[in-house]
Amino acid sequence: MKLYDLAGSEDDRRTSPYCWRIRLALAHKAVAFQTEPWRGVEKDKIAFTGQRQARIVPVLVDGDTTIVDSWRIAEYLEKTCPEASSFFGSKEGKGGVKFVVHWLDHIIYPILMQIVCVDALKVSHDKDKAFFRNKWEYLHGMVIEEFAGGKHVPELQKALEPMQLILQEQPFLGGTEPNFADLAVAGNFAWARAVSPIQLLEEADPVYAWRERMFTRFHAVVHPTIGYQHSLLPAQQQDVAATDEAQDQHKKGPQSGIRLTAST
Repeated sequence: MKLYDLAGSEDDRRTSPYCWRIRLALAHKAVAFQTEPWRGVEKDKIAFTGQRQARIVPVLVDGDTTIVDSWRIAEYLEKTCPEASSFFGSKEGKGGVKFVVHWLDHIIYPILMQIVCVDALKVSHDKDKAFFRNKWEYLHGMVIEEFAGGKHVPELQKALEPMQLILQEQPFLGGTEPNFADLAVAGNFAWARAVSPIQLLEEADPVYAWRERMFTRFHAVVHPTIGYQHSLLPAQQQDVAATDEAQDQHKKGPQSGIRLTAST
């Protein structure tokens, strides 16, 4: 499978929370995949999807099948990889997961965007900077430096209270094991890690411990990518030097994609 994935100034800096959901989802299903770094202005590169404006990723290509949109891709993977760990558990469970995804998209993501968008613009590819600045400033009606930044972190922590409460009772949103709700929320934190050094969570926050469980479980797809180290637990700091060295090797030459064998 090939995943078209939004990239920033470097090919290994992956900068879309929606693409991160699918990177984690493919790992959850233990599916080997190749990623194709894509930038927001590269409409021709995904014109084959038939999108009117060709600006939506993730795009997953599986042989002759092309799927656009993270939720549709999750449904496709659930159908085509039924023997692997389920995203939803049941028809009823799917409804609960979709509720979490709506909460994430309409409540959590907008706050996160307000926190990190200035930093996200700094690490976007040069040819994308004008596109993203114009898009974000049009949505908010002001220059991003006026509305963005760490001042919104308390608002984020307040919005995460329902998640904090459930994580006091169980290790994952899915219960004893993660489901697509966990993957979707973790995708937003993986995106934030890729674009901004702002500390989002206190160590005493149950969401902090959950995030570390998720990043550790999906280490093979999270930590080889470029990101800020503030989310690493002290025990993981010993791996930082090796990770940085590997990232330097990646940046020495252009790559058409990274072959990943995802494991959980």
